[in-house]
Amino acid sequence: MTPELALLETLVHLDGTPARDLPPFVRVSIELPEAIEDIQPSELPPDWDALKYPESLPQFLLPKLVPNYPALAFAIPSVIVRNTPSRNILINPLHPLMCQVKVVDVVAHEFDERLQKQAEKPAVETARVKKGQRRST
Repeated sequence: MTPELALLETLVHLDGTPARDLPPFVRVSIELPEAIEDIQPSELPPDWDALKYPESLPQFLLPKLVPNYPALAFAIPSVIVRNTPSRNILINPLHPLMCQVKVVDVVAHEFDERLQKQAEKPAVETARVKKGQRRST
C-alpha cells in the first residue's frame, strides 16, 4: 500500500470529521516477509466492493487466518481506486511470521485541510456552479 492510498482510505472513513478535529496521526512504514497472497477481484465474493459490503466478505478470509496458512498478509484490490494495481494490505497479526515484520519509519502526519475543503462548502454554493463554469477559490 502506498502512502497516497492509505491517505485516501483514511479520508473516506472520516465520516465528515474536519481535518482540524482529528487526533494526531502517524504514518508507519513496515517491511514484510515475502508471504503476501495477492487476492484477485474474481476470487472475492459477489458485491465485495459495494458501499455496504455483504456479510460474506468478512467470512471470506477466515479460512486463511489459521496459524499454518502460508500467507502473513493479503493484497486486496482497492475499492476507492478501482481497476488499478493499487492494493490494500491486510495483515494477520496472529500469524507466526508477524515477528519478522519490521518497522522501517514512523513519521508524524498532518492532514492538509484543503483535502476536505470542497466537502465543507455549503451545498447551495456548490449547486450554483454549472458544468464547464469556473469558480475562483
